[in-house]
Amino acid sequence: MSEVHRYKVVKMLSEDGNRISYDPHGPEVVLASAFDGATRLFLDAAERAVASERREKELQQRLTEADQQIDLLSPRHTEQPEGKRERFEKWVMATNHPVYGFLDGRSLARGDDRTGYADEYVQGLWVAYLAFGVEQPEPVAVASRDESIAWLKRIDGIGQNRAELIYSMGFRRHTEVPQS
Repeated sequence: MSEVHRYKVVKMLSEDGNRISYDPHGPEVVLASAFDGATRLFLDAAERAVASERREKELQQRLTEADQQIDLLSPRHTEQPEGKRERFEKWVMATNHPVYGFLDGRSLARGDDRTGYADEYVQGLWVAYLAFGVEQPEPVAVASRDESIAWLKRIDGIGQNRAELIYSMGFRRHTEVPQS
């Protein structure tokens, strides 16, 4: 960057033509061309800074969009930690644990860091749940009882009674084929 030379005024001429003297010296002045050059450099730097901030915002927006796309494509990451914690705590309270039996609410007291649990057993369960938690499958649309039985009866050798028996054993016809 070029330097702007500053001059110390000793004598100046006013607009009226009067001479003004300063002892030992007056204000500092610069040449207009040097001032214009310095101003141009400053404005260029400011424009580059604004362009850089704009580019940073665009990149941040692209990153946010990419993160949202990842969240949409990976269902395991779409759930909020609070939802996981609530499901975990409901499971802990509803399960008969080996050796410990059913746990009460005191076992769910939070630890010092507020992300874990004070009870070592529950903390171990929580860590395992976070590390190995089973993803819940998406709900599947199934046909009604009559539609499922009618579909079964289309198969050779399956009459009404057999179709009802198969239905009673848990068979449900899916109305949508899951994409894999």
